[in-house]
Amino acid sequence: MRLDRLHFLTALQGPFATVSTDVTRDDEAGAHELAARWDSHARRLAELGAPEDLLAAMGTAVTRPTQRSGKVGRLVVATAAGVALDYLLPEPPVREQATWGPVPDLLPVVRALSAMTSYLLAEIDSAGADLHVVSADGSSLEAATIEGEHDVLHKVPGGGWAHRRLQMRVEDSIARNAGEVAEALAREVRRHSPDVVLLTGQDKPVAAVLDQLPTPVTERSRRIHSGGRAAGTDDEALDQAVNEVLADHDRERRDALLERFSAAEGRQAGAVQGLDNVVTVLQQGQVDELLLREESGADDMTAQRCLWTTGRPEQLAVRRADLEAMGAEDTEQVSVGAALVWAAVGTGASMTLLDGQDRSFTDSVAALLRWTDASTPHDAVPSMPGHGELPGG
Repeated sequence: MRLDRLHFLTALQGPFATVSTDVTRDDEAGAHELAARWDSHARRLAELGAPEDLLAAMGTAVTRPTQRSGKVGRLVVATAAGVALDYLLPEPPVREQATWGPVPDLLPVVRALSAMTSYLLAEIDSAGADLHVVSADGSSLEAATIEGEHDVLHKVPGGGWAHRRLQMRVEDSIARNAGEVAEALAREVRRHSPDVVLLTGQDKPVAAVLDQLPTPVTERSRRIHSGGRAAGTDDEALDQAVNEVLADHDRERRDALLERFSAAEGRQAGAVQGLDNVVTVLQQGQVDELLLREESGADDMTAQRCLWTTGRPEQLAVRRADLEAMGAEDTEQVSVGAALVWAAVGTGASMTLLDGQDRSFTDSVAALLRWTDASTPHDAVPSMPGHGELPGG
C-alpha cells in the first residue's frame, strides 16, 4: 500500500498534535460522549504543551458531524498553522490516543487504508456498460455509462439466409460495442489505476470485452457472476461478490509479498528483518515495502516500544546516541508505530500491515529493499540451511 496521499505532511513544521478517537454519534447521547472524549484528549494535549489556539481548531474538527451512520472513527493532525489532516476512519481506532511531538501518529490511517482496495466495477451487457470507480477508502470517484453505437443486438427465431445474415450482424454489433466498452474501461484504468477491475454481466459481452482489453488491464481483471445492468439485479449479492473478490485480492497480495520476502531473506539480499536492521535501512532510504506485524496487548511493539527521532522522517534510531553520532540535535522519543510510519511516508516506501498470526520475520518488523550495498545489515545467524550462501557455494 502506497502512502503518497500522506506525503504532504512531511513538508510541515512540527510539532504535531494528533488525536485518534471514536466519533460515533448515532443519537444525542453519542454527541455528548464525543464531547466528553474530546475534552479528555484536549486536557492531555494541553499537559503535553499544545497551545490553546491549536486545540480550539482541533476541537472544531474532531466534533464536526461526519454525516455517516454507524460506528466511525476520526484522526486529526494539527500544527501551529492549523488542522493539516482530518481523516474519517471506517471504524473507531483500536486505541484512542492524543499525542504531541515531532511526528504525527498516522498508524490508524495506515490501518484503515490497509483494509481497503480500490476497484473499477464494470456492469456489462450487449449494448454497453456502467462503470463505477471506487477509491481505497470506499468513496465513489467516478460513475459513467457507455452505450455502443451498434444497435442490432438481439437474435430472433427464424431460418434461411436472411436469418444467418441477421445473426452475423448481431455478433458484429456485440463485438463492436464491446470494443467501445473496452476502450473506455482501459481509459478509466489509466486515469485512476484501481487495484482490481471487476467485470460482471452477460457472459458473451463480458467475454468480448475481455478479449479486447490491453494486457495491463486483463492482468488485474476478475470475473464475478452477480450483478449486471438488468432491472431487478440483486445488489446485495453483488456487494457480497465484490467483497469476496477484494478479500481474495488482498490475501493474494500479502502472500506474494511474504513469498518475495522469504526468497530475498533466504538469499540474504534485498530484505532485512528486526527493528535495528529496519531502522538502519530506513535511515538510508533503501526501503521499498515496510512489513509491520500488529500484535495485541503487551506484545504490540508499535505501542510498547519507542524510537528516537528529530522529526525528519529519515532521522530515527533505536538509541539516542546513534542519532547524536550523526550530528542530530533536539531528539525526542516517539512510539515505534508512529516513527516507522513517518519514515515510510517521508522516504516513499509502501507499507503492509500483517496480523499477529504471521511469523515470517522476527521483532514484528521487516522490509523489502530497493537496493543493497556493503552497508546493508544482514542477519547475524543464518535462519535456514544455505541461508546467506551464494548459488553453487
